[in-house]
Amino acid sequence: MDEQEFFTRLAELAIRVGVNLQPDQELVVWGDVEHAPLVRATMEAGWRAGASDVQCLYREPHDRLFVGRYGADERLDRSPFASLALWDYLAQGERALVMVTGDATPDLYAGIDPARMARVVPAEGMRRRAEIQGRHGFAWTGIPFPTEAWSGRIFGKPDVARLQEVFAHATRLDEPDPVAAWQDHLGELSARAEMLTARSYDALRFRGPGTDLVIGLLPNAHWGNVTGETAWGQTYLANIPTEEVFTTPDCRRTQGQVAMTRPFADFGAYVTGMSLRFEDGRVVEASATEGEAWLRQMLATDDGASMVGEIALVPAYNRLSDLGLTFFHGLFDENVSSHMALGNGITGVVGGSERLTSDERRAAGMSTSIVHHDFTIGGPEIDVSGVTKDGREEPLMVGGRWQSPP
Repeated sequence: MDEQEFFTRLAELAIRVGVNLQPDQELVVWGDVEHAPLVRATMEAGWRAGASDVQCLYREPHDRLFVGRYGADERLDRSPFASLALWDYLAQGERALVMVTGDATPDLYAGIDPARMARVVPAEGMRRRAEIQGRHGFAWTGIPFPTEAWSGRIFGKPDVARLQEVFAHATRLDEPDPVAAWQDHLGELSARAEMLTARSYDALRFRGPGTDLVIGLLPNAHWGNVTGETAWGQTYLANIPTEEVFTTPDCRRTQGQVAMTRPFADFGAYVTGMSLRFEDGRVVEASATEGEAWLRQMLATDDGASMVGEIALVPAYNRLSDLGLTFFHGLFDENVSSHMALGNGITGVVGGSERLTSDERRAAGMSTSIVHHDFTIGGPEIDVSGVTKDGREEPLMVGGRWQSPP
């Protein structure tokens, strides 16, 4: 498919499957200025689908660069007023948001101390977003835009057309009926999540090179996929693409050692060779071959940044992993293999937690933080078992492949 057809089909997928736009609903499309062709296609798809209003908001990545380069220490965590207005707008009604991602300037922050850049986070904006998401206050999805710089980072030289083909495969746009293909795929993920919920494991155990990690689970949490539901009953798909099933664990009961199995590249950071040791739920030792300064600063962001807020299981053989690529993007790399998120827990899989305060969530065993960063810890060399309440271990993944339930 040519470029315009790709944008049109991806925009329609974002509207029909992603946010599942409802008649007369208000929609916001949010992206970088470089994403304008896909932003425009998504706006038009929203109008054509019956939105009562469609607006766009553009980000400027150089804003974060200039704050990091010139801002006083006390200004590093300030939030752009436009993003604060966005979260306030979304909080006021039954609205939807499509976020377009894709780094057009991956080396933009290369000349700034990584530890300093880790402090350049829009803290108040992230807090408002987490609060609204926590009470299921809007429908949202994220979709990728293939930039020249991103393609160059993945393939070693710029090739936007090839990256577009990769994205079409990853998002199932290469299927005769992408919407039907997504319905089938989400049905499979839901069945897997229901199986895990029914098993009611007390913990998960990950074993492999550099890894022997036990993550305790919450008895009142269920497993889900990234299909969410708003407070008024509208379902949506938060990430396109997705291959995961996940839950929010008991942040107090993570023990052991874990090695990251793929690079982390997001938020201007690049981390490789990461190794973490947990005691009583918290990271007590952290190291990385590259990006250690950023990692340590991130872990110190707040009290919950060093605790596990999400654990996701992803088979090591799927549409993304079969491509054999490192995507240098959290949305894609987290769906290549199993991953854990440090930082904020997800309320959607813990019944009633959206009505709790931050302190009440923490008391109930959910991590609370303004950050939520996903790190891959699975793959073909990692085995995963479910630990029952009496201490028995049942194989869930061997060699990165799902095992039949016992």
